[in-house]
Amino acid sequence: MDRRRNRAEKLFMEADQLIKDKKIPEALDVLHECIEIYPDFGKAYNHLGWIHDVKLGNVQEADTNYQLALKYSPEYRAVYYNYAVILSVSKRYRELDELLQKASTVAGINMGTIYNEYAIMHESQQYYEQAIEYYQKYIGELFNDNNINNAMAAIERCRRKMNIMR
Repeated sequence: MDRRRNRAEKLFMEADQLIKDKKIPEALDVLHECIEIYPDFGKAYNHLGWIHDVKLGNVQEADTNYQLALKYSPEYRAVYYNYAVILSVSKRYRELDELLQKASTVAGINMGTIYNEYAIMHESQQYYEQAIEYYQKYIGELFNDNNINNAMAAIERCRRKMNIMR
């Protein structure tokens, strides 16, 4: 069992490098081989989800793979960030809220990213006051001036939208 897991990790790392090298078809082959050997290796499903979403534009397949990644590797932080994008773009806010709540309990998760996703979700639904609160929390987690400036601009945008909507 441990040998199989080690083999799955090696295949995963190989696929990860292939993705970085922009060799997507090869990465897909390696990820499928990884899952054949270790069908509950969640990190491989995350990478498959990312490829299907970002490189192939197949959101439904990406969604399925992200769900499998969460099922098999709920401690793998990357899947929360990746899946949040699909749920947000798809306006599946209830599911996104549940995902973000779960993500906030994962060790080592970047809470700044989680707060930003909450802010975007609230702004998208025209809940501007809640969006501002989350953008402020996001700023509290930041150490990059460009990101802080972007978040401050988002707060100002929400305030302008609130004034327009009155």
